[in-house]
Amino acid sequence: MSEELAGRIIGLRREDGQLCERRAALSPGDVGSWLPNRTYAIFSHTHKSQKENMPSLREALAKHIRLVDYELIRENNARTITPFGQWAGIVGCIQGLHVLGLRLLSLGFTSPFVNIPPAQCNRSYEEATSHIKSILSKISSFKKLCKSFGPFVIGITGKGTSSLGAQKFFRDINVPQISPDDIDSCSFDKIYVVVLNKSNTISHRNPGVMYDQDEFISHPERYKSIFVSKYGSKLSMLVNCIYWEPGRPRLIENSDLPQIIDSQKLLVVSDVSCDINGSIECVSKGMTMLFPWCLYDTSGHCIENPIGKEKALAITVIENLPSLFARDASIEFSSKLMRYIDHLAKSDHSTDIEDTNWSSALLDAVICNKGNLCSLYKNINV
Repeated sequence: MSEELAGRIIGLRREDGQLCERRAALSPGDVGSWLPNRTYAIFSHTHKSQKENMPSLREALAKHIRLVDYELIRENNARTITPFGQWAGIVGCIQGLHVLGLRLLSLGFTSPFVNIPPAQCNRSYEEATSHIKSILSKISSFKKLCKSFGPFVIGITGKGTSSLGAQKFFRDINVPQISPDDIDSCSFDKIYVVVLNKSNTISHRNPGVMYDQDEFISHPERYKSIFVSKYGSKLSMLVNCIYWEPGRPRLIENSDLPQIIDSQKLLVVSDVSCDINGSIECVSKGMTMLFPWCLYDTSGHCIENPIGKEKALAITVIENLPSLFARDASIEFSSKLMRYIDHLAKSDHSTDIEDTNWSSALLDAVICNKGNLCSLYKNINV
């Protein structure tokens, strides 16, 4: 799906051919064109109180729209049924490797990475993995490159669907996964991937106190990020897939940038999470397929012309990553969503949400109804 089509609203039709008062789309599109007293199913990106998306939620509340968020449809309290997180992780890896090649080239180094095209230039995931696997098998023949930048260790953060997608991608191209403890023993002419969990990147502010997940969730202010001090000079590329919300420690703060950039080791961050000023604080905007990356200097400022700047960190942030593998992602998504289409098409927005015959998986994905936030999302700061 192209960027132009990504926000287009699709009407559902009944068997008699009449247009239903329900809408199914991927992104909010032009919220000003939303019709009142309707049911909309989209990826709203509002349940974490994302500031940049609050206007669309306010529009839904004002127009008494029943807003269903695909991302929140979970069966048996498991992960979301929508596979776009997985595809975001996969595409984020490919985009990151592509940018790594461009960044090395701008520093005067040829590499196999420069032969990796952007994700949208591949006809399928299978074609992409086959091509990239062949390219990266030649890494050891680039002696000067390996001596200057090896070993090439790619870090993946997070444990959600995006992270699992990123891990799957590297398995499919035969990149060996190592434990965080083995980074220092890597061969300089090889590529590795390492998965970093919160226990690896977060530390209690009170020395000697171990990381505790329950305490971290209830009191995130008691913790701090140790990612840069432990791994900032050991990774070549970071695929960031962590779940972040305000109040939690950031993985990379702006104050960390001088240390990262001076080390000249971590060259690229592919920020799959795409939280503006979030876990990667300097990320100030999303990017596009045409201009998928930029450089950030030691002050956290984005450099519009990324060519030739030595002291900087390359970051790629594209909001609609799965659309770069539109066919693969759409086939998988539609197959899982199909079981809910009948309920959405017959949605009566005038009734209380509790009075529908929807499954709990679909009910829990309704953010607002009849001008009010639903009980699970009362904490959203609209």
